[in-house]
Amino acid sequence: MFRLALDRPSIIAVGVFFGPENTDANFQAYVDTFDYLDDVCMRQPHERGVYALIVDPENPRPSALWRKRIADASAHLRSNPLVSLISKSATIRSVVTAVNWFRPPPYSIKCHETLEASAAWIQAQRSGDVLGIMRRLERECRIVKHR
Repeated sequence: MFRLALDRPSIIAVGVFFGPENTDANFQAYVDTFDYLDDVCMRQPHERGVYALIVDPENPRPSALWRKRIADASAHLRSNPLVSLISKSATIRSVVTAVNWFRPPPYSIKCHETLEASAAWIQAQRSGDVLGIMRRLERECRIVKHR
């Protein structure tokens, strides 16, 4: 499952891949966030935007087709956001680091094991209560509405 939460005043977004399965709709929603968040950031140039993606270790990985679509969607961001991948999985962090080493993205990206480490990296580059906002957004993403 993929969920996104955005704090517009601070231009901080947190996305979370969690749970035991992802659908094509989940991956498409993630791909769509790149254009959406890039547009939001371009409208508020006073502060650098943040996109933190949390990937739980038990969450299934995207197929080769979805990895290509994700790479294509993330390759042309105009707003130069701070992007952070957060996962307890060393494998996930290593793969993302390697891919971005071979294909440097047009934005700053760093992989972290914890939300706190990610927030510290971001906080060193911009103002505001980064950790508090990121914690709140993660909680919002993880709320599953039962019908």
